[in-house]
Amino acid sequence: TFRPQESLTAQVLFGAVNAVRAWGPHLVIQGGDLIDNAQENELEWALALLGGGRVEPSSGPDGYHGVQLAANSDPAYYRPDLDAPRHPGLLERAVMPFVSRGLGSDWMSVLGDHDVLVQGELVPSATTRSLSLGDRALWRMPTDLTLPAGLGELGLIGEHGGALDPRLVDSFVQQAMAGETVQVPPDPCRRELAFPEVIGRLRASARGRSELRDAAPASDRLDYVCDHGESVRLVVLDLVRRDGGSGGMVQPGQPEWLERQLADGGDRWVIVVTHHPLEDAAGGTELFELLDRAPRVIASLAGHTHRNRIIARETPAGGYWLITTCSLACVLFGSPFE
Repeated sequence: TFRPQESLTAQVLFGAVNAVRAWGPHLVIQGGDLIDNAQENELEWALALLGGGRVEPSSGPDGYHGVQLAANSDPAYYRPDLDAPRHPGLLERAVMPFVSRGLGSDWMSVLGDHDVLVQGELVPSATTRSLSLGDRALWRMPTDLTLPAGLGELGLIGEHGGALDPRLVDSFVQQAMAGETVQVPPDPCRRELAFPEVIGRLRASARGRSELRDAAPASDRLDYVCDHGESVRLVVLDLVRRDGGSGGMVQPGQPEWLERQLADGGDRWVIVVTHHPLEDAAGGTELFELLDRAPRVIASLAGHTHRNRIIARETPAGGYWLITTCSLACVLFGSPFE
């Protein structure tokens, strides 16, 4: 899970925000995974970057504390003070405060798995919250981890990106933290947020002249409609699993609600926006059946896969585009333009 550019995440988003601002768009869609680990400090930084404000991308006093320090002898990590390409002082500069002017335009958010799940996989728990707020960090994975009693290799991970078995997580954490750890400054700002907290902040932060209407009757889902101007309707669906796991899942009631929004759109062109591509989500086939019959749908827009891709989907109603966009932070598989 380590990325060489890990300590520069805030600066990467800052550069993207400035580039988008220079284009002067009417509306910006933030497509999910705005943050990495469901933490309060991450969300504060990201919203300040998008909306404009002071950003302090550090945790704990006295600068950077993490695996990229020159004092870390593990060769698996890039240490900019020592390793090629050398950038002495980079870590100190990476945690310096700066000010973002923001996007300067209307913007809206989509919920991603990393926004509400630890590492995009785990529902925050007593175990993960203790680690995030504590003063001990695990930098080197033990080599003698064992499976908990009664838990075989099958069934550790749910199908289609489902939840990890919590017994596996708790067992591995207990074994690992009993071994070699590193002392780091504790920080209450690393608090892991509950689902409604993240959703409430994202919903409240959306800004601009577009009309935003809540879709789901439950407050713990980020489903809504945005009618932008007279010609475009954006339908946003939250497919994040509430029990954990990185894969997307269509929830009960979402197909029926989507069908109503397609019918009520009138002459507007419709773009359906999700974080997880519909073709990869459990239950996505049912949503495709609705979109395939709708002549005013022009695109299904998603992210999550870390690839830029545009595919034409031909349908009896005329067809539409399947579009996925790449992550700013990393590309996991192959070329971002593959």
